[in-house]
Amino acid sequence: MAAGEAGVEQEINRRLEVMPTGDPDDETCATFVLHEEDHTLGNSLRYIIMKNNYRIPCCLQAHTNKKSFPNKIYKIILCLSLHCSPDVVFCGYSVPHPSENKINLRIQTNGPPAVDVLRRGLSELTALCEHMLATFETAVEEHKDSKQNGDFEMSTTED
Repeated sequence: MAAGEAGVEQEINRRLEVMPTGDPDDETCATFVLHEEDHTLGNSLRYIIMKNNYRIPCCLQAHTNKKSFPNKIYKIILCLSLHCSPDVVFCGYSVPHPSENKINLRIQTNGPPAVDVLRRGLSELTALCEHMLATFETAVEEHKDSKQNGDFEMSTTED
């Protein structure tokens, strides 16, 4: 392992702690302590993990492309998918005390290890943030370009 990689791993270990549970062999339940974090990450991560709580049945996965179905059928397929067995049973967070700059994140699953669910949630949240940043930067550039070109569009709202 290179010196840079060791430094990154030490930083991660300092900021993320896994609390011991009653059964050390049970990987489906875990409480993670995220140091130097607050409600911003806690609520966003909880939302992302619970958003993907339900899986679409294998028989419907090939047909969930919105372009291949009329809107009503697509909505029915998505509705049916919500009644499948969830991977994540519970995901919640708490701030132990307002003066402590950390959050406790609890994940309970029906099979996959809680660490994998956390890893997937962090990856999806990172991708979402990168997309939002790129979209914002594009909009700012378009706005600057339109200002320079004198393309002012006044929007009127009718109340």
